[in-house]
Amino acid sequence: MIVKILGSASSNFHGVQYNDKKVEKGTGELMLMKNFPSFINESSSQEEVRDYFKSISKNEKVKKPQFHAVISTKFQEHSKEELAKVTEDFMQEMGYGKQPFIVVFHKDTDNNHVHLVSSRVDKYTGKKINDSYERLKAQQSLSNVLEKLYGIKSGEELDQLLNYKISSLNQLETLLERNGYRLRKNTNDEKSFNILKNGVKLKTISGNQIV
Repeated sequence: MIVKILGSASSNFHGVQYNDKKVEKGTGELMLMKNFPSFINESSSQEEVRDYFKSISKNEKVKKPQFHAVISTKFQEHSKEELAKVTEDFMQEMGYGKQPFIVVFHKDTDNNHVHLVSSRVDKYTGKKINDSYERLKAQQSLSNVLEKLYGIKSGEELDQLLNYKISSLNQLETLLERNGYRLRKNTNDEKSFNILKNGVKLKTISGNQIV
């Protein structure tokens, strides 16, 4: 399972509109609406939801208040209900547990995935939620959730993949990519490779370790 923070951090909360269109086309399904006031619910229009997000995000110091992310599983390894539960716990880990957020399941690709939209402005204090090292924090938060729910440790998963017998560097690259990792040459050492997940370096391996 992987998480990706999307760059669509507009002040207009276009992520709500994007996901609403998926629901209208029948390729999306609203799974969760949390921490909204009673007058904003599943029957509300996407304009009403967007207007509410904008109303709680009026902080001139925060130019990109929309928090928009995707959590994806390999093929149909996890159901839409499991992804919704993972997302709910993930938001808690990220410090968004009390923020209003929506979770929409998408079924238009080979991999089951959910989109989640929230605001980086705390609805109670009006201050920006700490987003330092956000991508790295997202990886760690998802790892914590998967370990808690399924006993899956990302480090162990990567070690298991590296223990597979392969016959070429291309095979290793394909194996890693199918599990959400990337293999890149180390710019400081031509004989080494970095293994990344969503742009975050997790491990460096020597070419001698590739058997």
